[in-house]
Amino acid sequence: MEQLFVAEGSKIVLDFIKSGLKVVHLCAYPEWIKEHQNSIKDFKNQTIEIHESVMKKISHLHTPSPVLATFKIDAKQIFDFNFETLSSLLFLDGIQDPGNLGTLIRTADWFGIKNIVCSNNSVDCYNPKVVQSTMGSLARVNISYSEIGTFFQSVPSDFAIIGAYMEGTSINNFKFPSKTILVIGSEGKGISSNTESFVTHKVSIPRFNKIDETNSAESLNASVAGAILCYEYSKNK
Repeated sequence: MEQLFVAEGSKIVLDFIKSGLKVVHLCAYPEWIKEHQNSIKDFKNQTIEIHESVMKKISHLHTPSPVLATFKIDAKQIFDFNFETLSSLLFLDGIQDPGNLGTLIRTADWFGIKNIVCSNNSVDCYNPKVVQSTMGSLARVNISYSEIGTFFQSVPSDFAIIGAYMEGTSINNFKFPSKTILVIGSEGKGISSNTESFVTHKVSIPRFNKIDETNSAESLNASVAGAILCYEYSKNK
């Protein structure tokens, strides 16, 4: 296994370079190379000048960007964060959609949650669609994968484990503790029974009280629910 991942787009590629990840290949249009020569000066041997016709053949995007790069994966295979230095963490239970995972990573970055643990049955965070949808946030958020039991059994007792459910205490009436693990379940099944056994608080996002309930959506998208939970938590920090 080469343990590489692909990133496309000027902002995303430059963010990964700034983060210190190892550049293996950097393919770009001549004008892009000239414009960003100071940012890529340490990667002359890895830089390959290509033109649009070639980029169209190697790009994952419908409309190719002027730069594509491969980086060495710096992934953690087991949970290895230090709880003593953490106050918040996002646990993603079986997130399957690459767009949802990418959006959740980007959302966590926005709200200052710099650590995410995914269950092992979640989509790979280095999937090209995940990488693109993070818009560079993958370079700033630590992602780890773990067995559910292995992770939660390592959580200190002073952490609240808060799960998002259809039924639970309304987030309008819930005060998030300072040390919190926010749990978001999969798109189709929600939080698994295995993870639920570790949840200490169940919260829900109240639905707008419409007169005609038959026209209301059944549930929120996983990434939307995660964004609302992260926002509510950030208000209490």
